[in-house]
Amino acid sequence: MKLQKAPAGGKVKCPRCGAIVPVRQPAATKPAAAAAGSLTPDDDDFDFGQINFPSAAPASSVSSFPVNAAATAYQGPIPGDPLANQEPASDDAAATAVAHPAAENTAGKGKALPVKIIAGVVSGLIAFVVMFFVVSMMFGGGGGDSTANAVNAGADLSKNVPAGYEVVEFEGCAVYMPEGSVYREMPPGAMESKVIESAKTGSIFFFGAMYNGKMELDKDQMRKKATRFVAGDVLGGSPTQRNGYQGIKGRVSVSAMLPDMTIEAYLVDERYILIGSQPASMGADVETQMSIDRAAENEEQKIFFDSLTVGAKSGGLFF
Repeated sequence: MKLQKAPAGGKVKCPRCGAIVPVRQPAATKPAAAAAGSLTPDDDDFDFGQINFPSAAPASSVSSFPVNAAATAYQGPIPGDPLANQEPASDDAAATAVAHPAAENTAGKGKALPVKIIAGVVSGLIAFVVMFFVVSMMFGGGGGDSTANAVNAGADLSKNVPAGYEVVEFEGCAVYMPEGSVYREMPPGAMESKVIESAKTGSIFFFGAMYNGKMELDKDQMRKKATRFVAGDVLGGSPTQRNGYQGIKGRVSVSAMLPDMTIEAYLVDERYILIGSQPASMGADVETQMSIDRAAENEEQKIFFDSLTVGAKSGGLFF
């Protein structure tokens, strides 16, 4: 039966059986605290709305943001700002900077550019002059003290060539060599040389020179260098001097290039020089020795060795 509209504490008649049924009184309202304390969620009358849940802590107050556009406009520097004394650019200056941002820098660079170019050119010229001087000192001709004024040793000797002799020159070094036939063609190499057999006496004469560089050589090194060139052995190596040049003197033995002969080696102004001779009478039998003109033989030896001249260094790069 629907009893929602029945009066409280009254009676109603059942429409089916006609019996009179009393209306039940509604339950009395309990205090919220008691209901919450005595009822459980399993009870039919439990009211979940009566539960007091703990509330979150109140949020801190937030300042309201300005809504007026004028309030956010620039109102001058902050007190104590180190840039406070700088005046802001005017509107005209700002417009000019925007329209021509690099005008001022370009003007400054235009003034500094020629100065940099001139400085670079001057520095380059100075470096070139210094390099020119250094390279000239390294490779230019200089000559020794005894031949400082000689431009060319061969030219000096050519002024007074004795009869029956010719001037032979290598690397600015020259001698008078007797006329004759080539005794042997020396193999090509670092040293230029010539070996001839005298037409007058039959003696053998050898002369050669090469550029040695600035490396100094002691007596033993000079002897070993001569040994390598003659492809044999050089015995001795005692100090000697000729025309003011200091060198060594030895004897060629068992050489594939030269006969046994007296040989001298010199190092003058970076030129390494070999000069040697085998007189016709050297090692000859008695009959041959009797047929040789000893005076002519000795004269050839003297003119050949005493004519050794070392001129200015050849092959200079600039001078």
